[in-house]
Amino acid sequence: AALRMCSAETTRRRSARSGTSSCRSGCPRPRHPSRPPVLRRVGPGRVSETNHRAWCGSLRPPCAQQKEVVMRRELVLSAFALLAAVASRSAAYEAVAVTDGGTLSGTVKFDGTPPAPGKIAVTKDPEVCGQEKVAPELLVGASGGIANAVVSVKASKGKKLEVPAQNPVFDQKTCEFHPHILLFPAGSTVDVLNSDGILHNIHTTSQTNPSANQAQPKYKAKIQIKVEKPEWPIRVQCDVHPWMGGYWISAETPYVALTDANGTFKIGDLPPGDYEVEIWQEKLGKKTEKVSIKAKEETKVDWKLSKS
Repeated sequence: AALRMCSAETTRRRSARSGTSSCRSGCPRPRHPSRPPVLRRVGPGRVSETNHRAWCGSLRPPCAQQKEVVMRRELVLSAFALLAAVASRSAAYEAVAVTDGGTLSGTVKFDGTPPAPGKIAVTKDPEVCGQEKVAPELLVGASGGIANAVVSVKASKGKKLEVPAQNPVFDQKTCEFHPHILLFPAGSTVDVLNSDGILHNIHTTSQTNPSANQAQPKYKAKIQIKVEKPEWPIRVQCDVHPWMGGYWISAETPYVALTDANGTFKIGDLPPGDYEVEIWQEKLGKKTEKVSIKAKEETKVDWKLSKS
């Protein structure tokens, strides 16, 4: 109504002056709702508070709403981080007294006809390393048992994981790692030995723990590397002799074992219950089995792995 009155009044004024009936000037134009207002300066480099409020109120989303959105997003992210931390703590292994534990024992065998062991040609330091090596990635015994398979019972609680008083030893002898796979509790310090008296290099590749890459000349008979967190498998290699490769198993629980040359293993003091057991072999991959452990009894299994 105000615009119509303004339009009529302006029309009369302009008609009286110039004889026209247009209302193209003199009336304030209504601002388009999608366009922010023009800020008017009230002094050098200053904008009036009224115009600033008008500008903020015209933005999409408004200034206050922008701050609220950011605060809500930060609260949501903080909540997710807290839930993740709680879930991680609740999933951690719990040490309890085990008085009626059972035992899991058995064998891990190759399903089918095992391949013949591979051969590796020695290309450096033959006077120490020899001329040829047997590939250690898949060793199958006469009865079909697989050596160096990792058997891990997924237990959420049980006996305490003890770091050994004597450090686990990982030796470099005749340009091979001994043992090929080293199993130890998380938090252990590994003594890496150089029994060859030539230049070696210990190079670990980790995802959870810091990786190590250290030269070990003959005057460094021992290097110590601490593996603080559970992680496996950790790849270990010598960059000087590329055929030298092995793995470290940093265990979170005491219920992890390595199969021997015949493929046998034994894990004791398991609290009674139903468990999933993960089997890992570096060439054959992973497989999950299920087992029930009874109080003060031995459960025997015969598991098989095959090429995928």
